Amino acid sequence: MIASLRGLIVLAAMAVLLAIALLVGTPAAPVTDRTLVPEFTPGTSVTFSYAGKPDVTVVDEGGRWIISDSKIVVEGSAVDAALAAVRGATWHRRAAAAIANRTRGGITNGSTKILVGREVAGSAQTWLVIGDQALLVDSWVAHALLPDPLELRVRQPLSGAPGAASIRASGVRVEGRFQAEPVKRWLAEPAYTELVTALVDLTIVSLDGMHPAPGGRSIAITPHEPDSIEMTEAGTCDGDRVRVETRPYGDGCLERAAWQRALAAFEPLARLDAPSLVDTRIVPFTPVSVKFRADDTELKLSGRAQIGTDDADLDRVRELLAALATSGTIVPRPTLNPRMLIDARGPTESVQLSIFDGVVARADEPFALRPPPEAFAMITRPVSALRDPILWREEVTTLSTFTLDGITYARGAVIGEWTRTPAGTVDAALVDSLAETLSRVRAPTTTAPATIAHTITVTFTPPTGAPTTHTLELGTPTHGGCAARVDRKPVRLDLSLCMAVVALAAVR
Repeated sequence: MIASLRGLIVLAAMAVLLAIALLVGTPAAPVTDRTLVPEFTPGTSVTFSYAGKPDVTVVDEGGRWIISDSKIVVEGSAVDAALAAVRGATWHRRAAAAIANRTRGGITNGSTKILVGREVAGSAQTWLVIGDQALLVDSWVAHALLPDPLELRVRQPLSGAPGAASIRASGVRVEGRFQAEPVKRWLAEPAYTELVTALVDLTIVSLDGMHPAPGGRSIAITPHEPDSIEMTEAGTCDGDRVRVETRPYGDGCLERAAWQRALAAFEPLARLDAPSLVDTRIVPFTPVSVKFRADDTELKLSGRAQIGTDDADLDRVRELLAALATSGTIVPRPTLNPRMLIDARGPTESVQLSIFDGVVARADEPFALRPPPEAFAMITRPVSALRDPILWREEVTTLSTFTLDGITYARGAVIGEWTRTPAGTVDAALVDSLAETLSRVRAPTTTAPATIAHTITVTFTPPTGAPTTHTLELGTPTHGGCAARVDRKPVRLDLSLCMAVVALAAVR
């Protein structure tokens, strides 16, 4: 009996302890920080070391990385990727440093030094050494930490050619798409594209096996940033390649065919008489504004088209732009003073046009262009023709009444319902058609009609505000519309409005 009691007491005590354990919980295992370098703060100097090769130390100079002892500008993205790997990469396993075997280089940034060891065969993982420990990481991390020396170099030094302010070689100078030397001309797009493509394709393929020699031909570009970039042939490389020195990106090896293609792209540009190289469009780019120098009126084409402070007539604007994009025939440049001047500006380019009788000459070019007569007429059309001739634009349902030749039509309570005074036939379709055209009247200024064929008085009554009334006096329609007076102003109305009036006036 006593033994049984003791057993019950023990069991009860064990149950209490178990309950306490469940309430308190099991202590959590410590979390292992697998970041390569916890709380890493990058410095402004990075050294890449390579087994059997000189170290490469780069420093941050005003937002770009340069090699400290030669001032060569390097590929900043490769340095940034290495520092990002130091800061954010994680490891999978940890072991003694000896497991990494002999290291093949590494990266040093401030007090942080990471060596790259052997890759584990078939696993896409590589051992790193930090201090006395080896850390196993994905191989891409090791590659980012220790990029090939070629990856640190800017491999396409002239990649900024398409947006360059200036390209120069072999006595040829191209400013944007305008050739300034040895002849001034806007280059046709195929010739310009061939040039910049050949320059962009110049790629440093190797840094080994270089054999320096005295400098040869050079290509230089000035980007839209302060630095000018100059590439000069300066020897050969193994594999029948060309050694070039590129300021400020250092030397390297190009494929000979790529170098020859780049030089060949300049050869036709040296010819003085090469009409096929000329962009014969009157304006060789898409304008964002056109300024008429006679009174400095500007047609703005970004966003809503405006002529000065007024809305522009979109149809007339489209006609002008089509005329400016028309190709002309190359003719001698006139020696007389131009009759008008027009400035066209694109996103990055601009050109001044001198307008003579039937021909247009662009600034600095030694020749002129003769556009087709219809295009020339649109280019020289008065500036006033570009303004939107809208007289009013009203909601059609606010048109409450109109009187046509003494007959008044009043809108009913239901859309499409009309009453007529004096009484007579009401053709609702014809009335609605005329009401629609009267709600928006576009009418450029012209001469007044010799005789008046029809008179309309139209009243708009908005939900709030005072009614407005307009009087239209129409002449006889022609294929181009009809001469009229609107509120006593001589204008030309659209043919659609003229014919809607004629159709309803015939209903009696």
